[in-house]
Amino acid sequence: MKTMASCTAHLNALALLFLLAPLVYGQNDKHFALLPKSQTTAISQLCSRSGPKIEGSWKPTKDDIEVLESSLSLISKLKSEGDKSDVHIKTPSSYYRQYLGVLVDGRRLIYLNAFAPSLLRSDWRDRLVDICDGGTGAWGVLYDPEKREFSRLTANGGF
Repeated sequence: MKTMASCTAHLNALALLFLLAPLVYGQNDKHFALLPKSQTTAISQLCSRSGPKIEGSWKPTKDDIEVLESSLSLISKLKSEGDKSDVHIKTPSSYYRQYLGVLVDGRRLIYLNAFAPSLLRSDWRDRLVDICDGGTGAWGVLYDPEKREFSRLTANGGF
């Protein structure tokens, strides 16, 4: 026969499970990830676009990422650099986004590597996704958390 304390403990455990389930699910549902520092060097070896000249890495804070995420629409105002200077990203939030803290010209910036949902890979939260060609399906941009602005939009080739 179960005691009242035992029933209460089971009910509390179930309640906790119901409360935590949406949080865990929500983390997997996000279309962005902060990659480990070990992935920083991959930016300098991208297949279809040039990345910034990286001097080192750092770890952005949760606040840095939240502010960046809330400002994504500003990317649509940029024109891409390089051969594809007429490219605009209309809805940046519709892409999967990977973030890396990088040091460029002595400044702490965040590199945003983006790709279309059709290019999603199972390890995208841990490894930089490098797409060859892909047109506007893959692009990158720098974000300055101090100035809260984006720069150096580069899109892949293969239009």
